[in-house]
Amino acid sequence: MRNKEIKFRTIQGEINMNSYDKRFWIITSLSILIVALIAYIDIGGFVLVGEEYTLGNYNPLYWPHFLYMVYFIIAIIPLVYYLFTKDKSESFALAAVSFGLWRFGASDILYFVLQGKSIPDSLPWLFNNFPIGSIAKVLGLTTVTPFSLILSVAIGVVILLTFNKVLKDKF
Repeated sequence: MRNKEIKFRTIQGEINMNSYDKRFWIITSLSILIVALIAYIDIGGFVLVGEEYTLGNYNPLYWPHFLYMVYFIIAIIPLVYYLFTKDKSESFALAAVSFGLWRFGASDILYFVLQGKSIPDSLPWLFNNFPIGSIAKVLGLTTVTPFSLILSVAIGVVILLTFNKVLKDKF
């Protein structure tokens, strides 16, 4: 059952994918959805603190707890996947997708989108965040802007899905 082949027709031609590959890419999609869950939980900080939270002003004790919770949430899918498949490289790829998208700013964009708000013109608290702030600096900006944040996520998606595919196919 593991090698049952599925064919997809695309503009570029036909793609052959066995059911195991399809299952891996479905799990990868779940890893991407984890980033939306992180954004949703982050909105809880807004509910507790108010508008100051959105501006990066919150109790310094909040961040370490939130960070540990993020790491725990990100680890769930790869750990369960490893328990079922015993494939270290694919499990690592799944963790990298969630962690990387979070670090590249996908949850920051979703934080605003899920609330129906526009991204503020300036996000200075993200300027020292690697890689988000680094991309803004390369663009010659003095703060993170909506454009630099969206560009950061786009770069992250390309890097992470390529990385994911390499780990899936080569190792």
